[in-house]
Amino acid sequence: MGGQNGLAYSPAEGITWVKDAGQTILLDGLGGKSWILAGLEAAAWDLIALGYSFDDAAAALAILAGTDDDQGRATLWATVGRWQGAGILGATEGQRL
Repeated sequence: MGGQNGLAYSPAEGITWVKDAGQTILLDGLGGKSWILAGLEAAAWDLIALGYSFDDAAAALAILAGTDDDQGRATLWATVGRWQGAGILGATEGQRL
């Protein structure tokens, strides 16, 4: 996980985003795709894009969802995995956010 194994996460090359009416819209300028994030998923994106560590972002998500820290980490880990699979989030070795 990002906060535990030294990986930092950041938007992939070509990804830009905008906040709009309670959602975050991601645009892939290189691939021509877009995604709409809402709720906890939008909050997770914002926290990661702002440079929060994995653990701090997970703790914030746990508070927002009314769950414990373990559930916050599990939720964020699953979300980060989906985003990496979609090519919208990258990991950088050797540093922590």
